[in-house]
Amino acid sequence: MLYQFKSKAEDFLVEELLPQAPKWEGDVFYVFFEKKNLTTIEVLEHLGAKLKISREDLWIAGLKDKVGITRQRISVYKSILQRIGGEVIFCACLEEICKILKTTWSDHPLRIANNAGNRFVVRLRSTGLPRLTGSQWQEIKNQISANIEKVKERGFPNCFWSQRFGKRNKNFLEAKKIMESWISWFPQSGGQYPYHLKFMLQAYASMYFNEYVMYRREKSQLLLWGDILVDRFHPVEVKTAVYENQEVHLFDYLRCKRDFWNQSFFEPHHFNGSESYDPKKRFPTGPMLGNNLLLAPQGSKARVRDDLLLELAEFNEQAIEVCKLYQLRGVRRALRVKVGDFAYSFEGNDLLLNFSLPTGSYATVLLAFVLEGIDGKTLRENRLEIPRI
Repeated sequence: MLYQFKSKAEDFLVEELLPQAPKWEGDVFYVFFEKKNLTTIEVLEHLGAKLKISREDLWIAGLKDKVGITRQRISVYKSILQRIGGEVIFCACLEEICKILKTTWSDHPLRIANNAGNRFVVRLRSTGLPRLTGSQWQEIKNQISANIEKVKERGFPNCFWSQRFGKRNKNFLEAKKIMESWISWFPQSGGQYPYHLKFMLQAYASMYFNEYVMYRREKSQLLLWGDILVDRFHPVEVKTAVYENQEVHLFDYLRCKRDFWNQSFFEPHHFNGSESYDPKKRFPTGPMLGNNLLLAPQGSKARVRDDLLLELAEFNEQAIEVCKLYQLRGVRRALRVKVGDFAYSFEGNDLLLNFSLPTGSYATVLLAFVLEGIDGKTLRENRLEIPRI
């Protein structure tokens, strides 16, 4: 193994980025804090238990890694602060386990996935083993540099990482069982479905998306006729289009969702203009399996790939019923991610990386492609391999 990932907390630093500077006044208290080797859920549970407030009283933009140093924000309404004794009490409780960097006020709370992304500083530490000559290390560095330049130019596959699937893909395998025998999971008294079951079903959709995006990469199908394109990696207020012969045909996705809300699948409708295709502004997507799923237009090459995925996943009427019961809706996810402000250097044989990623993408997946073809043991031992069926 050539490199170790997260051998020290300081080797992985992530900082949350806001989409734009909020109006720093209002009835919502913002705290920008730093945590070390804690999950975001553990922070929320600590505040809830100590201050006697519910999870719904606390607003965040996303969950951050446990191992490492992470900087993110939490928000809470003034009315909640008044109930617990004010912002000083709130901050004192948070400081028991975290470091507070800044506080301010805003006119709206944070929301999940409604941030611009995250900034990362990562160190991959050389293990020193096996003992290589200086020229051998230089060859490895050259290969890594070539991988990084490729990622800078093309981006990298927007796969899900192993944390979503559990150890040895346990969540995915459990989800397959639910799909195959869903009657046995039906609540007997009209009760709510346990959240962990819905999480497993999300793992099911995520695993098949990984299979879809990696297959297209291996077959060099980076862009196909009929691909559903989006204009940003961020899921909020995205604009959609269909690709055909170096042109994109714009359509109203939200209107389609309203018109076809009761259908298991639907195709693009409500077209409202065309323009030339610009690879820097439009990005192809793949299906995340679920009910009410947008598919590529019938007869297109992209639709062939969509249908093959449905066949591979055995996404039949029974599977759709499961998705309806758990309110698991189908969506489209960008096939690749563009890395922002990507810089790197070598310190001795250590690799230092500095970059930003949009919300929903994984730094660990980026590392898998930075190290692609370098050392399989480094990927396996650091759990950086892309999960696949």
